[in-house]
Amino acid sequence: MPEFVAEITHPNAYARMISAFRDRAEQRRIAICGNDVAAVAGLPSCYIGKLLSPSAQPMRRVGMISLGPLLAVLGLKIILAEDPEALEQFGARIPAKDDSATRLLAVKAGRGKQRLISVRFLRKIAHSGGVARNLALSPARRKKIARKAALAKWAKARGGNGTNKKAGASAGGLPI
Repeated sequence: MPEFVAEITHPNAYARMISAFRDRAEQRRIAICGNDVAAVAGLPSCYIGKLLSPSAQPMRRVGMISLGPLLAVLGLKIILAEDPEALEQFGARIPAKDDSATRLLAVKAGRGKQRLISVRFLRKIAHSGGVARNLALSPARRKKIARKAALAKWAKARGGNGTNKKAGASAGGLPI
């Protein structure tokens, strides 16, 4: 079982994390300003000293590039745990996620793979596909497709099922 080092919660979380890192370096007797430690971590010389500076305004801040090497040098790992006190304090004020705003659909991406794509993006590329198809068709073919769609639309509006056997027939069955 790993040894518990520090608990870092909401108020002043970053300052507490840096303080815990500094305490850990002191506990392990790591020379944070040494070039050897920085070389082991794969960071520039004296960089760990700049990260863990005891001043109110450190020269560098721990970020996504330096966090991993710093944790490795200090022999630490981060374990996330649910905080019941924070949930009690903030939970009721946080609005629930609106799933309708971010609808995703699984779309085949080739070679048996699938990707999640938003409905908004699918509408956008469907429009682009419709425009490209329209440009590829001859004017006579476009006219025939548009006429058939209009006849089906008006047949549905008049109570029919919207499927005419003959594209040239009107909803009443008489040729136009």
